[in-house]
Amino acid sequence: MAKYRDDATIRSFQELKACIWEDWKVNHFSFLRPGCQAMVMYRFGVWQGGLEGRFLKTLAGWLYKSMHVFCRNFYGIELYSTARIGRRLRISHQSGIVLDPKLVIGDDCSIRQGVTIGRVDGQGLKERANAPVIGDRVRIGLGAAILGGITVGDDVVIGPYAVVTRNVPSGSIVSCAPPRVFGRPPSTGKTASKEAD
Repeated sequence: MAKYRDDATIRSFQELKACIWEDWKVNHFSFLRPGCQAMVMYRFGVWQGGLEGRFLKTLAGWLYKSMHVFCRNFYGIELYSTARIGRRLRISHQSGIVLDPKLVIGDDCSIRQGVTIGRVDGQGLKERANAPVIGDRVRIGLGAAILGGITVGDDVVIGPYAVVTRNVPSGSIVSCAPPRVFGRPPSTGKTASKEAD
């Protein structure tokens, strides 16, 4: 597990630039990608949280909130600066991504569209332990849901539409049940005659 998660602050503008450069690199060197813009917003929010000086912190906070609302409403990526996210997270596609404000995620992970990572209904909002903790180099497929105070180890692949509600050991692959194929029911004479009309 990355040390970065124990202290997710960005202490200097130089460190902010280094984090953003890494995010830009894993997004194919394009600031036009929604995932890259969301990560710039997140890194900026983490950095502004450690600023001193009331005026500068207020101004930077207003800018962060504006970027947050834009990413959430325009791209459908809900990501908060209170989450603890490691280096080089790649959000491959936009739309329907909800990440818990207390989420902990390691380095070199990737998330696809439609992913939800959060607490289970009824759990306290103040306890970080109730949000998922995700290791390094985890690949999360489209439509997947990771729910509750669980731990996902390093080098895990979570397949499309998998619902993960228990701990996952490192090096595992999680998949949902394969789809079942059913034959079509035989058509009745009434249905066939209506189709002929």
